[in-house]
Amino acid sequence: MDSLQDEPMQSFLANDESPKELIHAFVADMPVKTKAIQEALSQGNRTALSRLARALNEQGGSYGFEAITKAAEKVETAIGEGDEKNIKFKAEELMKLGALIRGPAQG
Repeated sequence: MDSLQDEPMQSFLANDESPKELIHAFVADMPVKTKAIQEALSQGNRTALSRLARALNEQGGSYGFEAITKAAEKVETAIGEGDEKNIKFKAEELMKLGALIRGPAQG
């Protein structure tokens, strides 16, 4: 990420009524996914990490979180290159972004 900021992110679909429940579910599940990424990373389980990154790559954009998609793609690329230091760095960026996402405003 060129300019990773510590500000909450909101889906660009937040004002669209139809996917709000799905976005809320994605956001609510992110701590579980982040924990799974951390566990895969600490265990050196590249298969699990790759699977998690692939899922977030696909889901992030679907729910309006392009930054998640791009970060997950970078994790996948790092895994493909086999650079352990870069894998860790990119996975940590993805986890940080995951902690910043927010669902649509209630109301």
